[in-house]
Amino acid sequence: MQHIDSSQNKKTVEEMEVNLKRCQETEQNIQSSLAKLKLEYDNTVKELAEIIPHKRSASELDGFVFVSFDEDLPGQSLITQPLKRQLASLEYQIRNMLFDLVELRREISNLRLTEKILEEDHIAVDRLIAGAGATATLLYTEFSETDRTSTSKSGVPNLLALGHTRHPQHWSLHGTSLMGQPQSLQTADTFTTIPSHLPHSVGYTPERNPYRYVPGLEYDRALIQNQSDLKMNIASFDIIDIQKKDTPSAKQQNDPPWDNQFKDYSYRVKIQKGSIVKFVYTHHIDICTGLGVARKLQEGTQVETAVARDLERTNRLIYAQDASDPQLTGDILIYGGGAICGMIVDDITRGGKETVKNVKWVAQSEKHFSDTERANRMYRDFFSRPDSDKILGVGDLKRVSIDPGTQKIKVEFNAPKQISPSSKKENLADQAILCDQLVVGIGALGSVETALKSDTLKQRTNIEFTSCLSNGVPIGTQSSDGAIVSWGIAGSQGFGCEARQAETHSKLAIQHAETLPFEAATTGTLFRNTWAVHELARTLKVNKHPPFSFVDHNINYAPQAALEKILQEAHPMLKKPETLSKKSETAKTIDRAVTAILALRKNTPTGIKKIEELSHIPMPSWMRNALAKHYFIGSRHTMGWLLERQKEKAPLQPKQQEEEIQSGSLATPGTQDKGKHPK
Repeated sequence: MQHIDSSQNKKTVEEMEVNLKRCQETEQNIQSSLAKLKLEYDNTVKELAEIIPHKRSASELDGFVFVSFDEDLPGQSLITQPLKRQLASLEYQIRNMLFDLVELRREISNLRLTEKILEEDHIAVDRLIAGAGATATLLYTEFSETDRTSTSKSGVPNLLALGHTRHPQHWSLHGTSLMGQPQSLQTADTFTTIPSHLPHSVGYTPERNPYRYVPGLEYDRALIQNQSDLKMNIASFDIIDIQKKDTPSAKQQNDPPWDNQFKDYSYRVKIQKGSIVKFVYTHHIDICTGLGVARKLQEGTQVETAVARDLERTNRLIYAQDASDPQLTGDILIYGGGAICGMIVDDITRGGKETVKNVKWVAQSEKHFSDTERANRMYRDFFSRPDSDKILGVGDLKRVSIDPGTQKIKVEFNAPKQISPSSKKENLADQAILCDQLVVGIGALGSVETALKSDTLKQRTNIEFTSCLSNGVPIGTQSSDGAIVSWGIAGSQGFGCEARQAETHSKLAIQHAETLPFEAATTGTLFRNTWAVHELARTLKVNKHPPFSFVDHNINYAPQAALEKILQEAHPMLKKPETLSKKSETAKTIDRAVTAILALRKNTPTGIKKIEELSHIPMPSWMRNALAKHYFIGSRHTMGWLLERQKEKAPLQPKQQEEEIQSGSLATPGTQDKGKHPK
């Protein structure tokens, strides 16, 4: 360890060493407890095996046996319920402990890497990822194992992510709060572990979660397991500046000059841990930051600073973006008409917060409620209830204070920003509400930290940013020298671009998002980011040998232009699809079919699953065949259909082809269109 003169710096390093020792001791304790549980589990399995000594199906998992029994086996009735419960309880405990070990080992790896960086004066890496959440993990999957395991001369990984394993943005802090989408939309195809592979959160019944949406804690656990599987290199540092060589950003008064041994590197990132500051030199920087921390009430105008601090400290003022599964008791006021507040309200009304006496949900604008209602099936259920309007109110929060008589929180409102004259929701203009706890969910401050904000970054580094497009859809942004790329939410928002360009970029991203299945129809959803990250990685060729991804073959991701291109290229007469006249009947048929597919996709909660769902859309069989081959190749039905296609006779003659094109045949795969497909 290098000598550190500052006592504060020494304290930072000592704290890290204490944390490392604590993690190692905890790992040893869990290993010991796990060994005891495994022994108890194995004994229980033996006891069951003695009752039913044959036809046992088992699978190995981490060195011990999970057993399942068929209902019709002889002796099944001899298994007592207590024995079944004992086995299930042990299995649950073991699976949880195994996950705890994964999490601890990741934290130990994080601490060791952080400590390694602190030991060096300066380090250099090939690529630096700003962020350690879902987007950063998605990007990590795009790199080869060689890239992920490569190390620099100082022994630091050449592909390095900077973030915090327990940052306020991490999903673990959202507990059992639902994320609003099922696993099929919420988990990337490239992930090795999905939430259903892990122990489920306790307390969620079918009544509380009828559509099987993924709880935040379960998603976080799956994300951690994926990072462990990838051996993702994460170090815990704050990024406080990005500097480019030979620009004003690299000539800060208190910063050292550019280290000559790293003269070939165009960028360096100033990072901080406690009071220790280091520089990481790099060729590439990937911006993978998330939604950002919660936007808070305006101190001094909406609430006095001292009052806000006291209410937050006593858990009476809660910001939903930072913790959407709060402990609530008594009379609750929830302010913010967005999805994150809606999930809390819905859970309360379904009996998930038994200590809540009354709840009032208030939005600044009635339109916010309308937007949230369209977000998923659970919200649609909530707003369709006859009594939902009774707990809804509309008003612009004016002031938060403590009522001197009751000591409750007093929330005063101005007139709403927007409300329909015929609205049944309570207009709270010039009214006040008393509550025991106030939950505020009014958005986030942005997707990037202060050091990464594009307006100041451009001024200091003299670089321009441009939009990266795929089939006309924004998938990210890139600096003019190609060194800095923004991914995920930051990329959707037009990071680095001029204000007007960023606005246009964001609008186009929103337009694409609105064509997705309606439970994933925003630019910030992990569903859209899965596609955007993969598409941008392929566009920029971050990996010479990109991994296969089912993203490419999922019709629910495809932009309009991509669908049109696939159908145009499948045209049995055209050698060059670009020569197809927009006024031709074929072009019009393609346009109508694509429009209908996008409308169908938009109006389904989780997207199109089978080609049979397109049977009502008028299109010739060669078009339907093209869609099947590209987007439904994995389905059992389509595999059988395509195998049959290989046995068919010669393709149509030119005259027959033209007749089918002009007729816009509605032939159904495997029936009346038999023998009419070109090979």
